[in-house]
Amino acid sequence: MILMGTCSLLASVPTDWGNARRDVFKMVSTEVGDLSELSEVIGGGAAADHCGSILESGNMKHTDAEYANHADSSRHKCSVTPAMIKVQTGSEMREETYKEGMGKPVLSYVFVLLSLLAGKKSEGKVPDSFLPVGNGDTRNPVSDDGSSPPIILQQPLQYFGNAYDQIFVNNNGQITFTEPMYSYSPILKSKTDVIAPIWTDLDNRRGGTISYRVESSSAALAKVTDLVNEYFPGATFIATSAFVATWDSVPYYDAEGAVTVQVILAYNAHRTFILFNYGEIGSTVQNWMAGYYTMDSVHSFSIPVKTASELYTNSNINVSGHWSFKVDGSPILPSSFIDPDDVEILNPTANNGSSGAISLLQPFRYFGRTYHQIFVNSNGYLTFTEQLATFNPFLISRSDVIAPLLTQLDNRNGGTITYKVDTGSVMLDKVKTWVNQYFPNIPFVATSVFVATWSTVPYSSGGGVVNFQVVLAYNVHRSFILINYGDVARTGQTWQAGYKTEDGVNNFVIAANSTQELSSRSNVNVTSRWCFPVDGAAILPANFLPFGKGEMITPRLDNGSSEGILLQMPFKFFGRSYNQTFVSNNGLLTFTEAVSDCIPFLHSGRDLIAPLWTHVDIRKGGTVSYRQDTSSDVLAQVTSAVKQNYPNITFAALSAFVATWDSVPYYSGEGAATFQVVLVSSVQRSFILINYGNITHTDQTWLAGYDTADSVNSFTIPVSNASDLSYSSNTNVNGCSSFHVDGSPNLPKNFLTSGDEVVVNPTANNGSSDAISLQQPFKFFGRVYSRIFVNSNGYLTFTEPLSVTNPIVASGRDVIAPLWTHLDSKRGGTISYKEYSSSSLLAQVTAAVNRYFPSVPFAATSVFVATWDNVPYYDGGGVATFQVLLAYNVHRSFILMYYGDVAGTVQTWQAGYRTEDGVNNFVIAANSTQELSSRSNVNVTSRWCFPVDGAASLPANFLPFGKGEMITPRLDNGSSEGILLQMPFKFFGRSYNQTFVSNNGLLTFTEAVSDCIPFLHSGRDLIAPLWTHVDIRKGGTVSYRQDTSSDVLAQVTSAVKQNYPNITFAALSAFVATWDSVPYYSGEGAATFQVVLVSSVQRSFILINYGNITHTDQTWLVSGRRSQYK
Repeated sequence: MILMGTCSLLASVPTDWGNARRDVFKMVSTEVGDLSELSEVIGGGAAADHCGSILESGNMKHTDAEYANHADSSRHKCSVTPAMIKVQTGSEMREETYKEGMGKPVLSYVFVLLSLLAGKKSEGKVPDSFLPVGNGDTRNPVSDDGSSPPIILQQPLQYFGNAYDQIFVNNNGQITFTEPMYSYSPILKSKTDVIAPIWTDLDNRRGGTISYRVESSSAALAKVTDLVNEYFPGATFIATSAFVATWDSVPYYDAEGAVTVQVILAYNAHRTFILFNYGEIGSTVQNWMAGYYTMDSVHSFSIPVKTASELYTNSNINVSGHWSFKVDGSPILPSSFIDPDDVEILNPTANNGSSGAISLLQPFRYFGRTYHQIFVNSNGYLTFTEQLATFNPFLISRSDVIAPLLTQLDNRNGGTITYKVDTGSVMLDKVKTWVNQYFPNIPFVATSVFVATWSTVPYSSGGGVVNFQVVLAYNVHRSFILINYGDVARTGQTWQAGYKTEDGVNNFVIAANSTQELSSRSNVNVTSRWCFPVDGAAILPANFLPFGKGEMITPRLDNGSSEGILLQMPFKFFGRSYNQTFVSNNGLLTFTEAVSDCIPFLHSGRDLIAPLWTHVDIRKGGTVSYRQDTSSDVLAQVTSAVKQNYPNITFAALSAFVATWDSVPYYSGEGAATFQVVLVSSVQRSFILINYGNITHTDQTWLAGYDTADSVNSFTIPVSNASDLSYSSNTNVNGCSSFHVDGSPNLPKNFLTSGDEVVVNPTANNGSSDAISLQQPFKFFGRVYSRIFVNSNGYLTFTEPLSVTNPIVASGRDVIAPLWTHLDSKRGGTISYKEYSSSSLLAQVTAAVNRYFPSVPFAATSVFVATWDNVPYYDGGGVATFQVLLAYNVHRSFILMYYGDVAGTVQTWQAGYRTEDGVNNFVIAANSTQELSSRSNVNVTSRWCFPVDGAASLPANFLPFGKGEMITPRLDNGSSEGILLQMPFKFFGRSYNQTFVSNNGLLTFTEAVSDCIPFLHSGRDLIAPLWTHVDIRKGGTVSYRQDTSSDVLAQVTSAVKQNYPNITFAALSAFVATWDSVPYYSGEGAATFQVVLVSSVQRSFILINYGNITHTDQTWLVSGRRSQYK
């Protein structure tokens, strides 16, 4: 800056203002310091000398004329024109005119010019800990007790409940919001909101700089954000605006020293922090104060130091010379508390006070009652119907109360009580996460949150302060309360924490010995946090699967649905396999698309499962939730349920999909319904379990059951009223129904379990399967078949399919007919078949045949199963369930017929088997189809069994097959394992305890023999009724048993005595080995023979019996003669 006319100005000051002239001299000399600097400022030369002499002498008593004469002779830039002051700032020149009689205003020009002069002096450097000063700052006017003009803020600043969009920087060390403050003497109760880094009488006319700026640079905002979060680690804060005001080396009015201080207002739309940065603070005897103050004086705070200079050496944040405060009025919360993301409302400060009625955005359910408003009572509790002034918890009754800490508190003495209704997504997600963590088995999504916080509120007794918070997290159906405790001082006052209900039924008191324990304990394993469900909603009925981990909720929309849910395992639904499902709010599951239909109808052209399809409205309440569950407990539970209802199906669940409609209201508003459906799956099997809870009667259209895309397998639960579903069942458990829906047969207990991967016959009138190739040939009365046909009308054929419905007119074919009549699988039911060779199933049918025909040695090597499951009669007169098994090996064939529920019919029918020559026809003698299920030929009701291979019985000279007959393996050159004999067998002086039965027609004693070419003198003891190469893989049976039955022992004793009458003998044991129709390896015939080892303690005999022995060119050998004595 260039100062012109300084001397003129001095000369213009009236002579009677001597003191003022001296003041000017002091200010100029103070600002310039070295008079040579003044010469530089005014341009040097005579004028400089003249001005300098004036200043140097301090003589202000010259007349104006003397100054004028001297100035005229100098002719320099400092032209003395008493009536004119010329000031140049930058490129701008302005003239200020002085007139006689202006009086004191002239001094204002002096101060303005001196301030410009002071600008020439190098500015003081603020401490490094300050935000930089000077770049873009605006300087306050140089004025005693002055102020800035109103400064418009970029966004409103929150200050203890008030929002300000302007600010004033006052020269005396304060900031105000509504008007400038000229007071230089600090006043505590000024009835004005004030922020005062140092409030005292400062005089920037004597020096220093007061500057300010509105800060919006990203770097500065990032810095103040970091500072706030460093000083307040519990406050999640991001500054979006900042205001910086700096008093740099501003002198006290009494000129005893100066102050350097900076205040930063860091704020966003909801939060405000102030940071005081102190540089050098001179000591002063002036009155001073530092802190912040509110118009109501409730939140006033003075920094507690004795001298102003201590502001620089002390701190409330452990950084000397730095102080920071949160001034928006919201509480400073512990990290465990919810920090609302918007401005909260403060409760009034009053003894035993309360908020007004607070309207909730949506109703809050509290143990069956619904509230639309709430009151925050200052004494630590919430009510719903009225304000309460009570502070003794034992005096509150007949009111619904939520009490995080009910005791007498007094917010007049400090602290804040705030509350807020919040529906922000961040808040909703936070409380949802917490509730789901603490109650993983209750599906919950928060749609509204109410937060009330008591921050540093003192006890009425003055014995300390408390910090706690209660959160109401809720939707239209579910309500939870979360209570968070911070520092809670111990108290001798009466207190209680928990909740109460108006009827006293659901009262709960947190069990703690002191208030301090509330902060150190928990019911949810999170110290200082407590959480409770308080809606009073009933727990799911006992017949339901409980809610589980990962429960998801459908959108709360009218006619809404979930998105497609990817299934962990494909779900088979009547022959179709689905990898996804959709859960509709209106009570059904679909597989290909979401369905919004609220009016149910059958034959919709889609596969669906509808536990209760009707128009419901979960916007009014209730929850529709779902989850997939593979936990061992749930899988065991659903497996047990399936097995209980389908005991004859081998099943182990691998996945369960659970969908639950919990208390969902009807759209009409006339009630609600609770029900559940479970999709239970293994690789091949699928079942649905439907569980019903309370189902209110409704006049709406409704439907319960399932439907298929082709409507073939549609089923509707047969009840008249929706409410009857709660008592309906097909499992003898009220409210529980179970259905087998993969399309494979539902079999009675007496049926063979059909297992996996059955083939289903086409649905056609008088249809049939294609030709089915058998794994090995099936012998049927001497004829051998390698394929079979399953005819839909209840019978099997071997050479071609048949469409004949009347068994009387069919002849000249081999037929097996468990129930030959006119059936129509187009109307329902399933016809399926499969051939099995698994060891467990073969063992099962082998055991059955051996039980029914104990004298026929048999081991099944293949089983063919055909099942008619609930297939309707053509005339619509009922359905029939039956099954036929072909159990066979290369030699023996049996058929087993199993009957389930077989309705009576007036149609022509027949059950049994036929042969093409009519020789071996057999018809089961029953007067009605129903008798097939109540009678038997093997003493097992509803089961029939017949040998159908046509093999001849053993010759009369043979011992018949007997109980316990064992069969050797069907191997070429095979043999039995070692067979332990019941009694030692003596063989020419040697005694043996075991024997081996070789398929090739001999017995040995020490080892199994695989030799197929016989030879004498083999070096071993052996008995060979017919030693030659046979191949039982092609047919026949080699069997053996040990027999001590009295009949057999009498028979073999008699045979021995007949041939050896002179030997006293009584058989004690008989070992019988039989080769029945065993084919020669060459294929040229077969042989039937038998050997019996007969023993007593001292005697041994062999009996060899021969049946039909075909000639062979193979090498063969017979050892011993029939009934030869050894």
